[in-house]
Amino acid sequence: MEDRDDPPPPYFGRYPDGPYWSAVPIGEERDVEEEDYAVEGSDLQLMWDEGGGPLWGIEGLLPDDPTWLQRALGLSEGLIADLIAWRDDMNDFNWGSHEDWLADQKVMDQRSEALVERLQGELGSRFEVRYRA
Repeated sequence: MEDRDDPPPPYFGRYPDGPYWSAVPIGEERDVEEEDYAVEGSDLQLMWDEGGGPLWGIEGLLPDDPTWLQRALGLSEGLIADLIAWRDDMNDFNWGSHEDWLADQKVMDQRSEALVERLQGELGSRFEVRYRA
């Protein structure tokens, strides 16, 4: 039989008023992976692809998380909201029915080009931004 007088490992104990267990021993730091906010290359594309988008780099689809877009690219909250809305509207457009598809496509293309101009304005010379229909 085990000797019950041996204390348990330091991460078992009474915190603050009763038994607990911690996956990380008290006083030790976790290895937390840093979020990668790097965007490779100097080209960005505004592109919709069957629900994906709105922004693509040379390594593929960029995250659409507003916090990531703000930290990685420095985009304003308003532009991020408009990019996400554009992506969602493109989903509806591409899966919806249209009485005049060409006219509706022209409106979406104009909206896309306006977003490209806004993106280029906020990104400056760091990236060249294009729209890929």
